[in-house]
Amino acid sequence: MVLSWLRSLLARERVVTQQHVKYLRQERTKVWINPTYKPPTDPDWDLMRTGRYEEAANVFLQRSKEGLPAWRNRGLAFLCLGRYSAAYEAFAEADRIERERHPLHSRALAEMGICLWLEGRRNEALPLIEENLHLRMSNKLAYGDFAGGAQEGLFGYYAGVSFPDDRLTAMAIRHLTKISRSKRHRGWPKPIANYLVGRSSLDDTLLEAAESSNIDTAVEHAKVDTLSCRQLTQALFYAAIKQRAQGDMLSCRTLMRRVITLPNSVVELERFIAEHEVKATINPID
Repeated sequence: MVLSWLRSLLARERVVTQQHVKYLRQERTKVWINPTYKPPTDPDWDLMRTGRYEEAANVFLQRSKEGLPAWRNRGLAFLCLGRYSAAYEAFAEADRIERERHPLHSRALAEMGICLWLEGRRNEALPLIEENLHLRMSNKLAYGDFAGGAQEGLFGYYAGVSFPDDRLTAMAIRHLTKISRSKRHRGWPKPIANYLVGRSSLDDTLLEAAESSNIDTAVEHAKVDTLSCRQLTQALFYAAIKQRAQGDMLSCRTLMRRVITLPNSVVELERFIAEHEVKATINPID
Protein backbone atom coordinates (compact mmCIF):
# COMPACT_ATOMS: atom_id res chain seq x y z
CA MET A 1 0.00 0.00 0.00
CA VAL A 2 2.83 2.37 0.89
CA LEU A 3 4.62 1.46 -2.36
CA SER A 4 1.47 2.23 -4.35
CA TRP A 5 1.14 5.59 -2.61
CA LEU A 6 4.77 6.48 -3.39
CA ARG A 7 4.30 5.56 -7.04
CA SER A 8 1.22 7.75 -7.35
CA LEU A 9 3.03 10.64 -5.62
CA LEU A 10 6.00 10.36 -7.99
CA ALA A 11 3.66 10.22 -10.96
CA ARG A 12 1.91 13.42 -9.86
CA GLU A 13 5.23 15.20 -9.31
CA ARG A 14 6.41 14.10 -12.76
CA VAL A 15 3.29 15.58 -14.34
CA VAL A 16 3.77 18.85 -12.41
CA THR A 17 7.41 19.01 -13.51
CA GLN A 18 6.48 18.42 -17.15
CA GLN A 19 3.84 21.14 -16.94
CA HIS A 20 6.37 23.50 -15.40
CA VAL A 21 8.90 22.82 -18.17
CA LYS A 22 6.21 23.43 -20.78
CA TYR A 23 5.32 26.72 -19.09
CA LEU A 24 8.96 27.83 -19.05
CA ARG A 25 9.28 27.04 -22.74
CA GLN A 26 6.17 29.07 -23.48
CA GLU A 27 7.56 31.95 -21.47
CA ARG A 28 10.97 31.64 -23.14
CA THR A 29 10.60 34.69 -25.34
CA LYS A 30 9.75 36.83 -22.33
CA VAL A 31 12.98 36.06 -20.49
CA TRP A 32 15.82 38.58 -20.56
CA ILE A 33 19.12 36.84 -20.02
CA ASN A 34 20.65 39.49 -17.75
CA PRO A 35 18.08 40.88 -15.28
CA THR A 36 20.18 43.98 -14.57
CA TYR A 37 19.27 45.40 -17.98
CA LYS A 38 16.02 47.30 -18.24
CA PRO A 39 13.26 45.35 -20.03
CA PRO A 40 11.81 46.71 -23.28
CA THR A 41 8.66 47.90 -21.49
CA ASP A 42 10.65 50.59 -19.67
CA PRO A 43 9.75 53.93 -21.32
CA ASP A 44 13.35 55.12 -20.93
CA TRP A 45 14.59 52.01 -22.71
CA ASP A 46 12.36 53.01 -25.63
CA LEU A 47 14.80 55.86 -26.21
CA MET A 48 17.46 53.23 -26.87
CA ARG A 49 15.20 51.21 -29.14
CA THR A 50 14.42 54.26 -31.23
CA GLY A 51 18.05 55.34 -31.56
CA ARG A 52 17.86 58.38 -29.27
CA TYR A 53 21.07 57.38 -27.51
CA GLU A 54 22.25 60.82 -26.37
CA GLU A 55 18.90 61.50 -24.75
CA ALA A 56 18.91 58.02 -23.19
CA ALA A 57 22.37 58.55 -21.71
CA ASN A 58 21.18 61.76 -20.03
CA VAL A 59 18.03 60.10 -18.69
CA PHE A 60 19.98 57.20 -17.24
CA LEU A 61 22.31 59.69 -15.54
CA GLN A 62 19.27 61.27 -13.89
CA ARG A 63 18.32 57.80 -12.68
CA SER A 64 21.81 57.02 -11.41
CA LYS A 65 20.57 56.74 -7.83
CA GLU A 66 19.02 53.42 -8.93
CA GLY A 67 22.56 52.11 -9.08
CA LEU A 68 23.83 49.36 -11.33
CA PRO A 69 21.04 49.14 -13.97
CA ALA A 70 21.11 52.87 -14.74
CA TRP A 71 24.90 52.97 -15.04
CA ARG A 72 25.01 49.85 -17.23
CA ASN A 73 22.36 51.27 -19.52
CA ARG A 74 24.18 54.60 -19.67
CA GLY A 75 27.28 52.68 -20.72
CA LEU A 76 25.34 50.91 -23.47
CA ALA A 77 24.00 54.25 -24.72
CA PHE A 78 27.55 55.56 -25.05
CA LEU A 79 28.62 52.39 -26.82
CA CYS A 80 25.86 53.00 -29.36
CA LEU A 81 27.24 56.50 -29.85
CA GLY A 82 30.77 55.17 -30.29
CA ARG A 83 31.93 57.14 -27.22
CA TYR A 84 34.02 54.39 -25.71
CA SER A 85 35.73 56.44 -22.98
CA ALA A 86 32.40 57.66 -21.64
CA ALA A 87 31.04 54.11 -21.83
CA TYR A 88 34.06 52.86 -19.88
CA GLU A 89 33.44 55.40 -17.12
CA ALA A 90 29.78 54.39 -16.84
CA PHE A 91 30.63 50.69 -16.70
CA ALA A 92 33.39 51.38 -14.15
CA GLU A 93 30.82 53.06 -11.91
CA ALA A 94 28.47 50.10 -12.37
CA ASP A 95 31.31 47.77 -11.41
CA ARG A 96 32.10 49.81 -8.29
CA ILE A 97 28.46 49.72 -7.17
CA GLU A 98 28.13 46.00 -7.82
CA ARG A 99 31.38 45.22 -6.02
CA GLU A 100 30.26 47.12 -2.92
CA ARG A 101 26.66 45.90 -2.79
CA HIS A 102 26.86 42.34 -4.13
CA PRO A 103 30.44 40.99 -4.08
CA LEU A 104 29.39 37.65 -5.60
CA HIS A 105 27.35 39.08 -8.48
CA SER A 106 28.65 39.33 -12.03
CA ARG A 107 30.47 42.61 -12.44
CA ALA A 108 31.17 44.97 -15.33
CA LEU A 109 34.80 44.03 -15.93
CA ALA A 110 34.03 42.57 -19.36
CA GLU A 111 32.20 45.71 -20.44
CA MET A 112 35.12 47.85 -19.24
CA GLY A 113 37.57 45.61 -21.08
CA ILE A 114 35.56 45.71 -24.31
CA CYS A 115 35.43 49.53 -24.19
CA LEU A 116 39.22 49.66 -23.94
CA TRP A 117 39.47 47.05 -26.69
CA LEU A 118 37.31 49.13 -29.03
CA GLU A 119 39.50 52.15 -28.31
CA GLY A 120 42.50 50.16 -29.49
CA ARG A 121 43.91 49.80 -25.96
CA ARG A 122 44.12 46.03 -26.12
CA ASN A 123 47.03 45.70 -23.71
CA GLU A 124 44.90 47.38 -21.03
CA ALA A 125 41.73 45.49 -21.97
CA LEU A 126 43.22 42.02 -21.76
CA PRO A 127 43.86 41.99 -17.96
CA LEU A 128 40.27 43.04 -17.25
CA ILE A 129 38.81 40.33 -19.47
CA GLU A 130 41.15 37.77 -17.93
CA GLU A 131 40.30 38.88 -14.38
CA ASN A 132 36.61 38.56 -15.23
CA LEU A 133 37.20 34.96 -16.36
CA HIS A 134 39.42 34.17 -13.37
CA LEU A 135 36.73 35.34 -10.94
CA ARG A 136 34.24 33.00 -12.59
CA MET A 137 36.62 30.03 -12.69
CA SER A 138 37.57 30.48 -9.02
CA ASN A 139 33.88 30.56 -7.99
CA LYS A 140 34.08 34.15 -6.76
CA LEU A 141 30.99 35.05 -8.79
CA ALA A 142 27.84 33.31 -7.64
CA TYR A 143 25.50 34.54 -10.34
CA GLY A 144 25.73 34.66 -14.10
CA ASP A 145 24.02 33.47 -17.24
CA PHE A 146 21.72 30.46 -17.63
CA ALA A 147 24.68 28.27 -18.57
CA GLY A 148 26.35 28.70 -15.20
CA GLY A 149 28.81 31.40 -16.28
CA ALA A 150 29.72 30.69 -19.90
CA GLN A 151 29.78 34.35 -20.92
CA GLU A 152 33.03 35.10 -19.11
CA GLY A 153 34.64 32.24 -21.01
CA LEU A 154 33.28 33.49 -24.33
CA PHE A 155 34.77 36.94 -23.86
CA GLY A 156 38.03 35.33 -22.81
CA TYR A 157 37.99 33.15 -25.93
CA TYR A 158 37.42 36.15 -28.18
CA ALA A 159 40.20 38.19 -26.59
CA GLY A 160 42.63 35.28 -26.45
CA VAL A 161 42.15 34.34 -30.10
CA SER A 162 42.09 37.92 -31.38
CA PHE A 163 44.98 39.44 -29.40
CA PRO A 164 46.36 36.72 -29.71
CA ASP A 165 47.15 35.27 -26.28
CA ASP A 166 47.45 31.47 -26.29
CA ARG A 167 47.40 31.26 -22.49
CA LEU A 168 44.11 33.17 -22.21
CA THR A 169 42.63 31.14 -25.07
CA ALA A 170 43.55 27.88 -23.32
CA MET A 171 42.13 29.22 -20.05
CA ALA A 172 38.85 30.10 -21.76
CA ILE A 173 38.62 26.69 -23.46
CA ARG A 174 39.13 24.93 -20.11
CA HIS A 175 36.28 26.91 -18.61
CA LEU A 176 33.98 26.39 -21.59
CA THR A 177 34.73 22.67 -21.57
CA LYS A 178 33.68 22.52 -17.92
CA ILE A 179 30.48 24.40 -18.75
CA SER A 180 29.81 22.10 -21.70
CA ARG A 181 30.20 18.95 -19.61
CA SER A 182 28.02 20.21 -16.77
CA LYS A 183 24.58 18.62 -16.53
CA ARG A 184 23.35 21.18 -14.04
CA HIS A 185 22.88 24.08 -16.45
CA ARG A 186 21.44 23.80 -19.96
CA GLY A 187 20.49 27.36 -20.81
CA TRP A 188 21.94 29.90 -23.21
CA PRO A 189 24.76 30.43 -24.10
CA LYS A 190 25.75 26.83 -23.35
CA PRO A 191 25.14 25.79 -27.01
CA ILE A 192 27.96 28.16 -28.00
CA ALA A 193 30.27 26.59 -25.42
CA ASN A 194 29.39 23.15 -26.82
CA TYR A 195 30.25 24.34 -30.33
CA LEU A 196 33.53 26.00 -29.43
CA VAL A 197 34.87 22.92 -27.63
CA GLY A 198 33.78 20.59 -30.42
CA ARG A 199 30.83 18.89 -28.77
CA SER A 200 28.27 20.14 -31.30
CA SER A 201 28.15 21.56 -34.81
CA LEU A 202 27.41 25.06 -36.03
CA ASP A 203 24.09 23.74 -37.40
CA ASP A 204 23.17 22.58 -33.88
CA THR A 205 24.06 25.99 -32.47
CA LEU A 206 22.03 27.87 -35.06
CA LEU A 207 19.05 25.62 -34.37
CA GLU A 208 19.27 26.41 -30.65
CA ALA A 209 19.73 30.10 -31.32
CA ALA A 210 17.06 30.81 -33.91
CA GLU A 211 15.10 27.61 -34.57
CA SER A 212 16.80 26.75 -37.86
CA SER A 213 20.09 25.16 -38.85
CA ASN A 214 19.98 27.08 -42.13
CA ILE A 215 21.81 30.35 -41.62
CA ASP A 216 19.60 32.37 -44.01
CA THR A 217 16.40 31.09 -42.42
CA ALA A 218 17.81 31.68 -38.94
CA VAL A 219 18.70 35.28 -39.82
CA GLU A 220 15.21 35.97 -41.19
CA HIS A 221 13.61 34.49 -38.08
CA ALA A 222 15.89 36.52 -35.82
CA LYS A 223 14.80 39.73 -37.52
CA VAL A 224 11.29 39.30 -36.10
CA ASP A 225 12.07 37.61 -32.77
CA THR A 226 14.05 39.56 -30.16
CA LEU A 227 15.39 36.64 -28.15
CA SER A 228 16.44 34.74 -31.28
CA CYS A 229 18.13 37.90 -32.54
CA ARG A 230 20.18 38.21 -29.37
CA GLN A 231 21.17 34.56 -29.41
CA LEU A 232 21.97 34.45 -33.11
CA THR A 233 24.12 37.57 -32.78
CA GLN A 234 26.29 35.71 -30.30
CA ALA A 235 26.21 32.41 -32.19
CA LEU A 236 27.39 33.92 -35.48
CA PHE A 237 29.97 36.09 -33.72
CA TYR A 238 31.67 33.17 -31.96
CA ALA A 239 31.41 31.05 -35.10
CA ALA A 240 33.45 33.80 -36.76
CA ILE A 241 36.01 33.75 -33.97
CA LYS A 242 36.33 29.97 -34.21
CA GLN A 243 37.12 30.40 -37.91
CA ARG A 244 39.73 32.99 -36.93
CA ALA A 245 41.25 30.52 -34.49
CA GLN A 246 41.48 27.99 -37.32
CA GLY A 247 43.13 30.52 -39.63
CA ASP A 248 40.17 30.92 -42.00
CA MET A 249 39.99 34.71 -42.12
CA LEU A 250 37.67 34.82 -45.13
CA SER A 251 34.97 32.81 -43.33
CA CYS A 252 35.56 34.90 -40.22
CA ARG A 253 34.89 38.15 -42.08
CA THR A 254 31.85 36.67 -43.85
CA LEU A 255 30.26 35.62 -40.56
CA MET A 256 31.07 38.97 -38.95
CA ARG A 257 29.20 40.71 -41.75
CA ARG A 258 26.21 38.44 -41.12
CA VAL A 259 26.21 39.54 -37.49
CA ILE A 260 25.74 43.20 -38.36
CA THR A 261 22.84 42.44 -40.72
CA LEU A 262 20.80 41.56 -37.63
CA PRO A 263 18.85 44.22 -35.74
CA ASN A 264 20.91 45.69 -32.92
CA SER A 265 19.27 44.67 -29.65
CA VAL A 266 21.81 46.95 -27.92
CA VAL A 267 22.41 44.45 -25.11
CA GLU A 268 25.00 42.13 -26.68
CA LEU A 269 28.54 43.49 -26.57
CA GLU A 270 29.43 41.13 -29.41
CA ARG A 271 27.39 43.28 -31.77
CA PHE A 272 29.53 46.36 -31.03
CA ILE A 273 32.71 44.37 -31.53
CA ALA A 274 31.44 42.97 -34.84
CA GLU A 275 30.60 46.46 -36.15
CA HIS A 276 34.04 47.68 -35.11
CA GLU A 277 35.77 44.76 -36.82
CA VAL A 278 33.81 45.11 -40.05
CA LYS A 279 34.57 48.85 -40.19
CA ALA A 280 38.25 48.12 -39.60
CA THR A 281 38.17 45.66 -42.51
CA ILE A 282 36.57 48.20 -44.83
CA ASN A 283 38.81 51.06 -43.66
CA PRO A 284 42.02 49.42 -42.46
CA ILE A 285 44.30 51.46 -40.26
CA ASP A 286 47.77 51.92 -41.73
